[in-house]
Amino acid sequence: MTEDHKIANYSERLRIEGTGEPLKEGETRLYGINLARMLGDKFLKQQDSRFSSEPYISEPVHIHQASKAFVVLAR
Repeated sequence: MTEDHKIANYSERLRIEGTGEPLKEGETRLYGINLARMLGDKFLKQQDSRFSSEPYISEPVHIHQASKAFVVLAR
């Protein structure tokens, strides 16, 4: 499972603040971009450690067979 990597997301703010480069109160964008994790844009990641291409990996999610739920896995 994944989650939004928006700067307004609490866990993403904690990750960004852990880089040692603080965010301003109420800041929801970095250089006009509202995502902090992304593929590509190598020049941004080299200039500012708050950007990352490291994926978020959730804990396993168990789906009971009787629930009629399904999951799409992509690679």
